[in-house]
Amino acid sequence: MSCLIVLAVICAPTALNNNNGTSIPIPNDLQLNWMKTPYRTFHHFGICTYSGCEHNSGTSGELPALFNPSEANPEQWVLAAKSLGAGGAVLTSRHEGGFCLFPSNFTNYTIAQSPLKGRDLVREFIEACNKHNIKPSLYFAASCDGYHKNYDDVKTAQEYVDIQLNTLKELVTTYKGIEYIWFDHHGNPPGHKSGSSCDFLSGCICDPLMNTFWHNVDDLMRTYAPDVLIGGIDLGIGPTNPPDIKNHFNACNFTDDSHQNTASRCQTTPQPHGSVFGDMYRPIEITSSAASKGWFWHPGTSYMSSKSMVDDYFSLIGGGYFRILNFPPNSTGLIDEDALQSMSEVGDALRSFYASEITRVTMECKSGDKIQLMLEKPSTVGAVMLKEDLANGQRVTSYNVSLLGGHWSASELTIGTQRIHSVSPTAGSNISGIQVECQSVVGTANVTIVGFYASWM
Repeated sequence: MSCLIVLAVICAPTALNNNNGTSIPIPNDLQLNWMKTPYRTFHHFGICTYSGCEHNSGTSGELPALFNPSEANPEQWVLAAKSLGAGGAVLTSRHEGGFCLFPSNFTNYTIAQSPLKGRDLVREFIEACNKHNIKPSLYFAASCDGYHKNYDDVKTAQEYVDIQLNTLKELVTTYKGIEYIWFDHHGNPPGHKSGSSCDFLSGCICDPLMNTFWHNVDDLMRTYAPDVLIGGIDLGIGPTNPPDIKNHFNACNFTDDSHQNTASRCQTTPQPHGSVFGDMYRPIEITSSAASKGWFWHPGTSYMSSKSMVDDYFSLIGGGYFRILNFPPNSTGLIDEDALQSMSEVGDALRSFYASEITRVTMECKSGDKIQLMLEKPSTVGAVMLKEDLANGQRVTSYNVSLLGGHWSASELTIGTQRIHSVSPTAGSNISGIQVECQSVVGTANVTIVGFYASWM
């Protein structure tokens, strides 16, 4: 259903903004493209699926013969992601124990040494993603390799590091079309420092050589895979090559309600949350597992309900974050049926919500401006979504949105990629329009207002 709309901008006197907006970090083209996909799935699959571990050590009890899925089907994983409404998917190409789901010339701890010899699950996964228009990405634990630390005959730290870097280079030069590498423990461990992940993960080594390891990883990525984004947990900041995507789990540069996608460098100016005047642009991704027993499938695993996942979506993605939710294949190599059912229900709910769009408009907004989207006739509005054009950086730092003709309003700090506000049925009836007051903006922002009939509440 379409509505004739009348647009109005109520302009305030020009306000002074810090630095006139000149110091705002600007996302690059790869980041802008990545941010078009706010919802992704994670798929943890490997030795831990069979040994019962979460952080495998690559020892004699976790050898490749253990990896024996009878029905491994990456296309099923990808179709599950599509049914959920996700636009991207991430597969654990190599977890902390070092076991690779692809054959390698630099390690004998791979699928090629398992009962699935002759198959390449990474290649099959990427091909399935391409077939079904899902953006493929890969997890890679570059600094942790339990097999070469604890079991294989690697004599020196330099040998260990060479294996890691050569395997990573092999991965990113062999498989094309990867959107980003989800690096676990990025920037950690810092050599032999007490309390680093090399102390509590048996697959990571403690050696001063590791002090420069992540700089070498970042340089390798920028050299051999310049079109592949760098992201993941524990993001350390390289001297010249800061990673591109910030994961939720690292406390440094963690975000509060401001939901800023920018931050200052950890080593120089630690901040409890993002800042519009930070010195880099990094989208914030929230990562967790829909499975009850951890990252990997284990016997007795259950999953988030479809209602919980819908609430999760609107709370996080509707709050300006990016979301990646883990659905691990089971020991047969398939995602459990009950998970598939919930994923499909969530996707149906999201598709129904977005299909209820009334109309939208994009307008410029400065500090103090009020943007009004007037409907042709009074209508029921169940939700309002605001989106900010981030090509010139994140600029809105305070706003209020209200329904004209109703008794509902909401105030927040930032808009960013998107903010979705739910409206109760009693407050959203007989609405003549939607108004956004841009209370504080650095320079000028392009803001999109979208009205929906439906609400998720």
